[in-house]
Amino acid sequence: MKSLVIGTMLLGFAALGYSQNSDDCSKNEIALSEVEVSPMDQAYFDEVAEGVVSTKVYALERKASRYNVKKHPYFDDNDNKVYHVRFNKKKAKILATYDNDGKIVYAHETYEDLTLPPVVRNSVFKEHPDWKLNQTSYVVFYNGVDASKTYRVKLSKEKMKKNLKFDAYGNRIK
Repeated sequence: MKSLVIGTMLLGFAALGYSQNSDDCSKNEIALSEVEVSPMDQAYFDEVAEGVVSTKVYALERKASRYNVKKHPYFDDNDNKVYHVRFNKKKAKILATYDNDGKIVYAHETYEDLTLPPVVRNSVFKEHPDWKLNQTSYVVFYNGVDASKTYRVKLSKEKMKKNLKFDAYGNRIK
């Protein structure tokens, strides 16, 4: 039994020693294709993505901020135009206006049927307990400097209906 254990240990050490052979390392190289990193409109992304809870919103805003308008077929570097680009996903869209430098100067975002952030949801049901949440939407206006974020909520209770607006902090907008 003792010789079996010692033999197994020697066999294990021999296998470990052989696996450390570095002759074949150069044969396992993998060539990677070039990776292109697109510039990001950080000012836009920081302003609109602040406090965003939904991954759907975050992903579409990130896509718009990383879009390179200079690769657009109609882009003319000598012309001082603005370019309108629409980004669509299911129940989500962004209409972004880019300047000649590739920066977003205006954006209008609309998202339907999102889960409300806890702050907004708590405000809605604190003001209207026993009401049913029928529909939600999230609208963002960006003007190149700051963003206006509004949650629109449709509520119903028996035969009554209400349409309400809240800011990103759960404050009701009249």
